[in-house]
Amino acid sequence: MAEELRGSVINGYLKYVKKSWGAEGLAALEEETGLDHRKIKDGQFYPREAINKVLLWISSNHGMDRVKRGGKATAQDLGLFKYLVRWSSLEHMISRAVNIYGELYKYGKIRAWYEEDRVRIEMEDANRLREDCYAWLGAFEGIAELTHTKADVKEEECIFRGGDKCVYYLYLK
Repeated sequence: MAEELRGSVINGYLKYVKKSWGAEGLAALEEETGLDHRKIKDGQFYPREAINKVLLWISSNHGMDRVKRGGKATAQDLGLFKYLVRWSSLEHMISRAVNIYGELYKYGKIRAWYEEDRVRIEMEDANRLREDCYAWLGAFEGIAELTHTKADVKEEECIFRGGDKCVYYLYLK
């Protein structure tokens, strides 16, 4: 199966780039990566390479923290999340995590569940770049904020640090 993701995810990051660094920043990204924001449609699927180019551009030009901020902004901006979160708690979002992920990505696997005062999120075959890990940290922070949940998000295990999978925790306050 081809590794693809919905254009809405790519467009979320492109919107973040434009908001952060203006039309000039978006133009620079497009020139350096060969992407054209006008050709990326929310409901269509695109090769994973497209998001890799965006994340690598952000990290190489502005640092990993900005990749994390982009993940947060994109998660908070995605129409699907906004629609679901309006009436949701973090518990509901966690119970729907697998389905939501499957609607956006055609690769990897996610599992999420509560463990006492925290939420454990495991991702397998989802991250190909270290930038992916930072983007997910931001995305999980964004989802916690959308559900009005106070939480610290930490990556406890990572394939880039010798782990079998990437494991994140939302430590609930």
